[in-house]
Amino acid sequence: MDNQFEGPHHQINNELNLALLRLNDTDEKLKNRYFYSLRKSLIEKSGTLLMSEERKAYLVQQMTTIQTTEELVSLIKEINAGQMNNEDPKLDLLSLSSRMEWEVTSHLQLINEFIRKRAQAKNIDLHDSTIAFVGVIRDSMPEILTLMANDAGKIMAIHHSPINVSLKYQDSIRLILNKIKESNSNSKVVQVIKATWNDQRGLLNYLETEEVKEVFEASANLTRVKEAQVILSGTGTSTRLLSLDMFRPDSVIVDVTDFDSLR
Repeated sequence: MDNQFEGPHHQINNELNLALLRLNDTDEKLKNRYFYSLRKSLIEKSGTLLMSEERKAYLVQQMTTIQTTEELVSLIKEINAGQMNNEDPKLDLLSLSSRMEWEVTSHLQLINEFIRKRAQAKNIDLHDSTIAFVGVIRDSMPEILTLMANDAGKIMAIHHSPINVSLKYQDSIRLILNKIKESNSNSKVVQVIKATWNDQRGLLNYLETEEVKEVFEASANLTRVKEAQVILSGTGTSTRLLSLDMFRPDSVIVDVTDFDSLR
């Protein structure tokens, strides 16, 4: 049960009211932009709210499913009502680790939604496109690449070290292939990997198979980023590995190390 009601009630409502004020007299594109910005902010700040871990977990979980401002307002009213009335959330067996898992999932979904929308705006068919990840594969990066494989025509991982000399790079690629193999997507990437990949196979020889190279590659050649319609940068904003002249025209570029870039 929660003992403090004023804090989260007013904190959430203040952010909601500010966003709704901004939405007035704006076109549909800006409304959507503010909606996704507010939703992302609430998810990221959920850990600071003065409410139980169970209620935080419920908030983050529900945030990952809503798609409209109306749904957001309805959820906030539900959260506030439960908070004010000292009611337990509907999902009552969620631990702190579960909440953190939902936060990661929500961020992945935000990235996926952003890429889908930007690709659609640029008339990019993801199912026939190459999605490249540039940088060190760590933290949630395997999950991001696995999620992208569900839509992609090809996945390309670009690392600063050749895969044949980096055991960490090899381990990361194995993890990604194993995760992709578990997917139920009908994308070309998933179907080929499901039919061909086995964790007992030699990774380097597997990646040189022509059938596999059509849908998945691990490279150390940074210039190959120009082959991709969608680029996920894991290099961070402090490095200068990438420059605009390296990308193909009208490509979608996302800094997956900085969620504030998803605007």
